[in-house]
Amino acid sequence: RQVEMGYNLLRLQIGLESGEPIVLKSNIDSIAQKCVLLHSIVSPFDINNNMDFKLVSLQGDMAKKQVLLKRASYLPSIVAFYSYTEKLQKPAFDMSPKQVLGFTLTVPIFSSGQRQSQLNQAKIDYSISQNSKDLVFQQLTLQERQLRFTFNNLYEQLSTQKANVEIAKEVLDKMNLKYQQGVVSSLELTSANSEYLNAETTYTSLMLQLLNAELSLRKINSNL
Repeated sequence: RQVEMGYNLLRLQIGLESGEPIVLKSNIDSIAQKCVLLHSIVSPFDINNNMDFKLVSLQGDMAKKQVLLKRASYLPSIVAFYSYTEKLQKPAFDMSPKQVLGFTLTVPIFSSGQRQSQLNQAKIDYSISQNSKDLVFQQLTLQERQLRFTFNNLYEQLSTQKANVEIAKEVLDKMNLKYQQGVVSSLELTSANSEYLNAETTYTSLMLQLLNAELSLRKINSNL
């Protein structure tokens, strides 16, 4: 009955019709082996791969360019121009040149403090962006450490619980043999069976938590 309830819950979660057959191709041992493999290949944290950190870094770069742009407004600017004129009818004596090349130099002197105000604001925005970047760096670093600690802790718990499952299975097998021999009561056999099922349930739960923890580590590394 519990197995069928589990299948029905799975059908509900993946959107299958009630009664539609489900075939599980992976057993719990293969999933456990995957957990062991995941523990050995979890890559070190590179914060530069994180999308949130990339975003605040980009915002900081844009704010820095704004500072440079506002500083450039203090610099003089020069503009070159060129013109060519050809007259269809012209007097015998024409002093106007056909080609004219010139330059216009603009030197900013007074701006009523507007340029300085804009530069100061750009510097403030850049400082804010750097503070935000530092804050995100600290938050992501702490978050990754906690996720990695959780992952390693769950892996150790899974290894311990696997041994508990094996012990509970041995006890159940012995109890079953003794029950067949009439040495123990059905109540003792039922108790041993419950202990084994509880150990298996805990083992499966830890395995699921470990897989979710590994997924969280890949998310923070933007390695999905």
